[in-house]
Amino acid sequence: MDRRRQSNRVENDALQTFMDAKFNDGSSPSAAIVTGLMICLLFAGQHTSSVTASWTGLFMFDEVRRGNKKLLDELLAEQKAAGANLDYNTIRHDMPLLHASVSEALRLRPPLIFLMRTAMTDLQIKVICLDALALDDAGDVDEHK
Repeated sequence: MDRRRQSNRVENDALQTFMDAKFNDGSSPSAAIVTGLMICLLFAGQHTSSVTASWTGLFMFDEVRRGNKKLLDELLAEQKAAGANLDYNTIRHDMPLLHASVSEALRLRPPLIFLMRTAMTDLQIKVICLDALALDDAGDVDEHK
């Protein structure tokens, strides 16, 4: 960030978006805040897939334990037929039980790595003041107080 700012280089990327952001008081986020936001983006992209795959696998093993082997049979048969070509399209179109299982895992155990919160009242934390947001009837941000 420091090198980019010193060289006056401007890029069209997430880092630049965070660097150019402004708080309500007009100040810019510190390097530590921008770093935290970038780490959140990194984890959001990596952990959502692994969390979903883990829950899908756990649910599948539970089904097998209870005697329901339909999903496991579908998975093994398609893997044998597709070989190394097992891809998203195969899962989406040729493996309805696996696709439904992934969808159900996402419904039951969504990978909520990063939860957004809304300040309902102004809140002072050390030197930072979190301003309450005025929400319209649909829950969208209407304006700052």
